[in-house]
Amino acid sequence: MPGGPKGRQHDPRRDSIEIDEEHAGVGRAWLEQRMLDSMAEVLGLDTHVSVEVTIANNWGEKG
Repeated sequence: MPGGPKGRQHDPRRDSIEIDEEHAGVGRAWLEQRMLDSMAEVLGLDTHVSVEVTIANNWGEKG
């Protein structure tokens, strides 16, 4: 994955990564797919799930 992502978890209900700004779009797509794949593995492919991925400069921007 480009951009040197670093895992960060600020809240047990949320996943977050820190990534170089120029790779934010790729990082967003990667994180979204990772989350969907993980939930499908646990819940099964027949379960509908959705995720929300937000690009922000800091944790406080996403309320």
